[in-house]
Amino acid sequence: MERIEIVNDIMAGLTEELADLNVENIRLVKNYKNNGVRLTGLSIKLVGKSIAPCIYIDNYIDSILKEGSKMDIYDIIDPIARSIRKACKRLDDNNLFSIDEASAKENIILRMINYEKNKELLKDAIYYKFNDLAVTLRWEVNIAGEEGDFLVTKKMGAPWNLKQKELFNIARENTFKKYKPVIRRLNDVLSDLMLGTSEGSLLDDNPALYISNCGGDFGAVAMLNSETLEEVAKIFDSDYYIIPSSVNEIIAVPVFAVDDTEQVKWLIKRVNQETVSKTDFLSDSLYFYDSLEKSVSMV
Repeated sequence: MERIEIVNDIMAGLTEELADLNVENIRLVKNYKNNGVRLTGLSIKLVGKSIAPCIYIDNYIDSILKEGSKMDIYDIIDPIARSIRKACKRLDDNNLFSIDEASAKENIILRMINYEKNKELLKDAIYYKFNDLAVTLRWEVNIAGEEGDFLVTKKMGAPWNLKQKELFNIARENTFKKYKPVIRRLNDVLSDLMLGTSEGSLLDDNPALYISNCGGDFGAVAMLNSETLEEVAKIFDSDYYIIPSSVNEIIAVPVFAVDDTEQVKWLIKRVNQETVSKTDFLSDSLYFYDSLEKSVSMV
């Protein structure tokens, strides 16, 4: 059974299952996520509602492909329908957000992603390049208690009387105010992850630092926080290298602890290939922070 056949069967089943919701249409959508990953979704438009919830169904499709005839299509239509009903129940046009300049100043934040792997996503986005990365704007929303965010596009920003530099300055302030930077010894982070590890089993003299934010998500944007970068330089009392562990965090290593940068770059690439998920990937590059110039460059 092909994926498109499964999608068509799901859409047909949902049309029947959701007949009482006054559904105007169910539309197949393909949305780009980070690093060119495309997700298959169903957009459900209700009559009289201006927002159409989107439910992603790739995991359900994969389950059917894996189980084959062992799984009935209605085994997945039921949970999808429940998710759609839950989403539609939260829709209240009185709680919709407005995409205007005043709201932008309160809700936009920064996001850092790989430039090459997101060229398609960036075509319509407001962004700027930072080495081999792209810095984008995300708009945070809260609808009926459900939080989310979406990419800020050129079309959205066109009516605003804000220059791009001003937009990014506002987003930078919002980002680091709401998601405060976190700096920890890498050993301490690893010890927390490796519960039961005996004391001293990690290298006690490992000077590397883990840098993220208080939420632990998309913390690599700390590379744009001058205060954080300068604080790390003071801790090391030296310049340092930055390893892009993922979109969620970076690792700082002082120059005196690195003998061979080519070996570090090889290691970064290998870890990205074997450990980091496609959507969490940030870069295969190694960066250098110059404490005198207060700048980040590629090695």
